[in-house]
Amino acid sequence: MPRLRILISFLAVLLLVFVVLLRDAGRDVDLLLTQGRVYTVDPQNRIGQAVAISGGKIVGVGTSEEILTKFDGKKIIDLKGKPVYPGFIDSHAHLVGLGTSLMTLNLMGTRSLDDVLELVAVRAKSSKPGSWIRGRGWD
Repeated sequence: MPRLRILISFLAVLLLVFVVLLRDAGRDVDLLLTQGRVYTVDPQNRIGQAVAISGGKIVGVGTSEEILTKFDGKKIIDLKGKPVYPGFIDSHAHLVGLGTSLMTLNLMGTRSLDDVLELVAVRAKSSKPGSWIRGRGWD
């Protein structure tokens, strides 16, 4: 029976050492962003102050104190209150539509049919006879 207790104690200590080493294995990260406003967009819409990034992935979000205590960053950037937003990975630009819109009559901000007609009349003066006058933004 004493041998069994010694073996169990030894295994418990070994397990504890393993857990501590495993916990500390993730402490070194590539980048820490601190003193910011980190919008998590999680179900609670929490706003953190700091982010830990390792291998291009976020591995921790929390207060600056929590993140600085938990992680050692190769590089640390003080955001000085600036925001961090998730998910801006796709600019989603419709380049043909954007280019076309720059060549059309911009009617955004017009408040009446008279405003639209005035802009069309000005464009008509500088357009070739018979050419189309295209516009957008009249909503």
